[in-house]
Amino acid sequence: MSRRALVLAFVGFLAVGVSPMVTSNLGFGVEPAMAKGPQEPKGQLQQRIAELEDIEAIKRLKYLYAEIADDDHNPDRVIELFVEGGIWEGGQFGFAQGRDDIHTLWQGFREFIDFSQHNISNARVEVNGDRATATFYLWGPYRIRETGEEYLLTGTYRDDFVKIDGVWYFEHLRFTPRLWAPLHEGWSDELLKF
Repeated sequence: MSRRALVLAFVGFLAVGVSPMVTSNLGFGVEPAMAKGPQEPKGQLQQRIAELEDIEAIKRLKYLYAEIADDDHNPDRVIELFVEGGIWEGGQFGFAQGRDDIHTLWQGFREFIDFSQHNISNARVEVNGDRATATFYLWGPYRIRETGEEYLLTGTYRDDFVKIDGVWYFEHLRFTPRLWAPLHEGWSDELLKF
C-alpha cells in the first residue's frame, strides 16, 4: 500500500469512526491514543458541548460589542446587549446603570470620538449554568472628534453575563484602562497606575 493510500485510509477511518483496532491490520503497528481509556458518558459529553457553545456565544457577544463600538459608538445598538438593569463601568471613562444611562453615556462617546478600532483578545470565559464571567484584553487607536488628536488605549475587561431565554447578555461590564497615550508621542510616560 502506498504512503498516500495509507494516509487517506487513516483519515477515512477517523472520519467515519472505524475502530482503531482495524488500523493495526493495515500495518500501523500502534493504537492511537484516543482509543485508550473509558468512553465518556453521553450526558457528560452533551454538557461539555453545551458549555463550549455558551463560551462561543459569549465571545461572539463581546465581538459584537466591539463592532458596535466601532460603528461610531452606536448607542441604539449597544443597549440591546445589556440586561435591563445592566452596568457599564469604565474607570475614568464613566459609569452607567440601566439601558437609558448606558445610551446616554455612549451618546457622549459618539460625540467625543470620531474613530475607534476595538481589538479584543485573550478571552477567558467561565460558565456556571446561566451565569458566566469573562476576561478580555483591549487595545486600539482612537481619534478625538474635536481636535483630531490620536490616542492608543489598552485595558482589561472583566465582565459578568447572564443567559435569559437562551440568549446571553451583559450584566456588568467592567473596563480597567491601562494606557491612554498620544499615538505619535509614545506611551512610556503615560502608563496608568491603578
